[in-house]
Amino acid sequence: MTEQGRKTHYMARPRRCSACGGGRVHDVLYGVPEMGDFARLERGEAVRGKDIMDVDDPNWVCVDCGASFWRAHCSDLDELS
Repeated sequence: MTEQGRKTHYMARPRRCSACGGGRVHDVLYGVPEMGDFARLERGEAVRGKDIMDVDDPNWVCVDCGASFWRAHCSDLDELS
């Protein structure tokens, strides 16, 4: 985990929320949902994002407290070194 500004970056989806400690951090699905996406949304395994993902949109969200998390990219890690 790295923090850049007020964004928390991870290499993979965090198992627990760093804000509330909850274990329900889910993928945010952007764009037109595919068949498998509808099932994940109905089961509560993912949350629906916007139709178009912007550069600042989170990859994951805690469904317990609403905290957002972003995927770390190589350029993010270089800036922190």
